[in-house]
Amino acid sequence: MLFGAFNNASLAMQTMDHAMGSISQNIANVNTTGYKRKSTEFKTVMSESHSSPGTSQNSPTTATATTGLDIFGVRAVDRYLITKQGVITPTNSWSDLGINGRGFFVVTAPDTTGNPQSTVSETDSQGTLYTREGNFQQRAIGTKSYFTTASGQFLMGWMADAQGKIPGQVTTASSPVTSSSSTSSSSGGGGSLVPIYTEPGQLITGVATTAMQAIMNLPADASSTASPQSFTDSSSVTDGTGAAQDLTMTWTRVDGDNWSVDFSLPTNPASGSVGTITGSPVTVTMDRFGNLTAPATSASGTGFADLAIAWSAGATTTTTPSIDLNSNKPTITDVPITLTVYDNAYNPQNLTLGFEHTTSGTWYMRVKNESATGSMTTLTADDGSTGQSIPITFSGTGQILSPKTITLGYAWTPSVTATEPAAVTIPTVLQPYATALETAVQGVTKPSMPATAAQLATYQTALDTAIGAVAIAAPATAADLTTYSTALYDAFDTANTATQTARTAAATAAGTNTVALDVSKLTQYVGSKPTAIDIRTIEQDGYESGVLDGMEFIKTGELIGHFSNGRTRTLAMVPVATFTAADQLDPISGTMFRRTQQAGDMSIGAIGEQGSGAQISSSAVETSNVDLADEFSRMIITQKAYSMNATVFKTADEMTTSARDLI
Repeated sequence: MLFGAFNNASLAMQTMDHAMGSISQNIANVNTTGYKRKSTEFKTVMSESHSSPGTSQNSPTTATATTGLDIFGVRAVDRYLITKQGVITPTNSWSDLGINGRGFFVVTAPDTTGNPQSTVSETDSQGTLYTREGNFQQRAIGTKSYFTTASGQFLMGWMADAQGKIPGQVTTASSPVTSSSSTSSSSGGGGSLVPIYTEPGQLITGVATTAMQAIMNLPADASSTASPQSFTDSSSVTDGTGAAQDLTMTWTRVDGDNWSVDFSLPTNPASGSVGTITGSPVTVTMDRFGNLTAPATSASGTGFADLAIAWSAGATTTTTPSIDLNSNKPTITDVPITLTVYDNAYNPQNLTLGFEHTTSGTWYMRVKNESATGSMTTLTADDGSTGQSIPITFSGTGQILSPKTITLGYAWTPSVTATEPAAVTIPTVLQPYATALETAVQGVTKPSMPATAAQLATYQTALDTAIGAVAIAAPATAADLTTYSTALYDAFDTANTATQTARTAAATAAGTNTVALDVSKLTQYVGSKPTAIDIRTIEQDGYESGVLDGMEFIKTGELIGHFSNGRTRTLAMVPVATFTAADQLDPISGTMFRRTQQAGDMSIGAIGEQGSGAQISSSAVETSNVDLADEFSRMIITQKAYSMNATVFKTADEMTTSARDLI
């Protein structure tokens, strides 16, 4: 009996000592990020002494009865409360992460050189640890900045490609780019994890505009271009008697680009004769700026109509006047709007559109860019309309009827800074006439660069004339003046060629935008004012290049990059690992765990797959799940248990001493 007391008491003291160690460990880590409480439980151990059979209450039959004592001791069993959630607490560091829900961050130790391992299989546990300690730091290796734990392990995840996409995952900020303007540049999700990183100064390549949607209102009370319109020309027509007759021109619209002009003379003139016109009506074509492009049959030039008029009296019975249609034509009034598109060099360009109001519910849209910016290549609508003017029709309630999409193409000719001509020194022999020469040169107007061959020839002639007119005397000669003039022209010509080369290169880089303009959201109501288009939103798929200037983690675990061009893009995603029985993981420390067979199957996925409410909290960490009050209570109980067992041990010792003394 006494030996059992010794055994039980000593086992108990050792067990309580172990339990006190667990409690002290928990209290020491009460402020450790991601620490999981260690709980010491107790189990009984049993031993029996066997002697000759006899009757015993501890056996169901006499044959199996034993004598002796059942001596019960106690042993410690450690249990880690890994799945118990700690409190998510905000921090001041953007790279701190907390898991609100199930799962663990996946981290790997560096290789032998201190660099991160390139890839790790999602099912391979070699060298891979799991943690909820989310106070990550950034560590620079080369041009990349990796996320590491305080002890140096690298945070693993999936890197997004150049479009912000990760195979098998839905990302928040992916670039709406076309296949012709995008490249895929990194491994994504599905099969392997890589150390995630950022690249300070990282560029996001621009995208040329290919699609736009304009949600805006055309003012229903805008001024309308009336049809028909009449104009009177009282000076162009002289009848057979020599008297001037009023010629009336009535313009009737055929469509957006074409008009029919009907000519008429007075049927009962106050003087002179009556005329009969042949060749009326005439079809007149206007371009997108309202300039006449046809007819062009007259020797007088474009926009002149040749009429044959037979007069009823006079010496001249037939005349063929050329009527200038440019002097009497309808004025086209547009309500303008300027859209910004991005060319193939990802530079912003202004695309100016004009909307002309005609009859109620009918408009015409035109591209109004000046020719200096480039040239229009395409203007068509999905309803078959084409030309320089696209008709747009609205219902009586202000909703658009047609078209829904207008495709327009524009080849850009960006402006470039003109190259300055090289300085030309006045020859020594002409130095006495320097002031006169400079005055002569300044008096010649230089053409704008790049200049045409005709403009260059005109400039050269004017330059030679001005310099040649400077009065000189021996030893200076006219040949000296010619040499100086030629040098000035050559410097200008060289600079002009360089300017033209730069402009051609810029135009080649800018290329042609073919834009599908979605106009299905246009409306026609009375707006803020008759001369303005009310814009709600204009969206497009193009943007200029930009530099990474900010980052943040969001609740899906995505690392979002913010760029100087206003774009955002997913750079990476942090997944979580889950286990069938996560409490059975092997604790390497209070915050790092290793996979075990007892933990069961592991899966790695986005935090959103862990159930409703699960998310990654940024600028926050999960604190220790230690309850300090509970630990102090356990400490008191453990200390009491230790003291009581020490008393038992001491009492048993005193009893054995007494028994010894009896002998």
